[in-house]
Amino acid sequence: MAQPTQQKPPARPKKQIRVRDYSEDSFLACKSRGLSEVSARVLAARTAEVPWEVEDVVAPSLKLIPNPKLLADIETSASRLAEAIQKGQHIGLLTDYDVDGITSHTIAIEVIESLFKHPRERIHSFIGHRITEGYGISDKLTARILEADPRPQVIITADCGSSDEKNIAHLKGAGIDVIVSDHHGIPAAGLPSSAMAVVNPNRSDCHYPDKSIAGCMVTWLLLSHLRNHLIQQGLISTDTKKLSLWLDLVALGTVADAVSLAGPVNRVIVQTGLKQLNLKRRVCWQVLSQSLGKTQFEVDDLGFQIGPRINARGRIADPSAALHFLCATEPKDAQAKLSVLEKDNEDRKTIEKGMVAKGQTLIDLDKQFSQVVFDPEFHPGVQGIVASRLLDAWGKPAVVFSPGRQSDTITGSARSIPDVHILDVLKTLSQDDPDLFVAFGGHAGAAGMTLLRNKLQAFAQAFDREIASRLDHPPQAQVWTDGELPATHMTMALVNELQQLQPYGRGFEPPVFAGLFLVQGVRPVGAEGNHLQLSLERDGYGFRGIWFNAGEFVSEGDTLACAYRLDVNRFNGSEHLQLIVQYAEIAS
Repeated sequence: MAQPTQQKPPARPKKQIRVRDYSEDSFLACKSRGLSEVSARVLAARTAEVPWEVEDVVAPSLKLIPNPKLLADIETSASRLAEAIQKGQHIGLLTDYDVDGITSHTIAIEVIESLFKHPRERIHSFIGHRITEGYGISDKLTARILEADPRPQVIITADCGSSDEKNIAHLKGAGIDVIVSDHHGIPAAGLPSSAMAVVNPNRSDCHYPDKSIAGCMVTWLLLSHLRNHLIQQGLISTDTKKLSLWLDLVALGTVADAVSLAGPVNRVIVQTGLKQLNLKRRVCWQVLSQSLGKTQFEVDDLGFQIGPRINARGRIADPSAALHFLCATEPKDAQAKLSVLEKDNEDRKTIEKGMVAKGQTLIDLDKQFSQVVFDPEFHPGVQGIVASRLLDAWGKPAVVFSPGRQSDTITGSARSIPDVHILDVLKTLSQDDPDLFVAFGGHAGAAGMTLLRNKLQAFAQAFDREIASRLDHPPQAQVWTDGELPATHMTMALVNELQQLQPYGRGFEPPVFAGLFLVQGVRPVGAEGNHLQLSLERDGYGFRGIWFNAGEFVSEGDTLACAYRLDVNRFNGSEHLQLIVQYAEIAS
């Protein structure tokens, strides 16, 4: 590993501008549904591995959501929760501190109270503090639960719990039934045997066909099934509302957790939930709409505007303010909580910027397949974002470590490339060296871990070696595109056409095109002058472009090889086509 004394970051490698593959059969199938050549190409490149009909991806229906009965342990969970509601028992909700966990928590509180008529004073919230308690059912959070008065008799987890057998056993020993609701990978040791039930589509014995759903969706399915169970038991009215009103929160959690949007289940959840959100029935959406100056939210707003504000609180401090913001019923309360979230988000940006800059100086160029960095000043709440930034810059699986809660430990967040299942890598390392990890967990693209500090060098070497064994050559930073567009195709009409294929996100990335452009004008913009406003020309056609956080300065007369998105710039009531440059380099 590189030494912390290194000051200058190594020069970042140039990225490969690559074109997505697609099968001719998929392309023809898309065209046969009436799509244009460009839309058919975009869709075919994203659905070749998806076992669904084209219509189900383009225009999914709520009818495509598989029955919750297919989830393993769903009946056991419903029966135990129905008993708790019937007997008026204290129910604990234990969730992660990120957007997926906070939306799960909000859904559970509101549904159990408003639909199932369980007294609010008998519903208890337990959200781990990222800094002082850590992820999942940690030792400190377990102690907090056991000290609670009144103590819950049954606990529902959401977005966590699959890897927490030790503390689930402690809770069980204290007479508390634990129902795990989660979507993370099952650890090598297997399911937590002390849990009364484990509702997780990633169980090997679970028949729920979509394994990519977010934790908030698992919670929504569990409560939907519980609603049906309570009706059958005569405990609630047959005309009790369905849970569709909570799809706004499921959509937010789904997008913010970056699960795949290639399949129809997540796509319809996001589409339907966004429509619910834009009705602004919740006070929080009304207040946020005013704050951001938006009359209508779009999918990108879920991931880049709303999600970061909810996430920031859990990264920096006690996450309960985010929960109270979503649950607020009075504009004054929602505005007060939003002000807290806004400040936290600005603080997070400052911390992130410093950590990314420092992390770049710690890159070890001798490690060809991965990058592992640690600094004693790194903030544990932001290390996952920084790992994503390093992954994007270098194209290699990245792990960012910061000091742990104990002086002899460090905690890390990992982000990976599509060809490397990061949780499988950690499982293999743990099998090879059972003493390597204090704890770890995660899924294909992201993971978290705790090590003894003196194990850092051993981990970095083993991590790079294991990834090398899974790849034919060192990974390289890449920008995936949908190929070139003739200048005559670059129109507002095409922008509108491609918008019909939304939602875009992980697994169904927004269309990016490639091409050479002559720079006819350039102007630095932004507070720090790090964005470039560009006048571009191609085949006799002129285009406006913007390159945010430009990788290099360009001059008039340069020819740029660009990867870009087509977008609409709206200003003072007018609209014009704009190219958003994702990556560019001066063509040789």
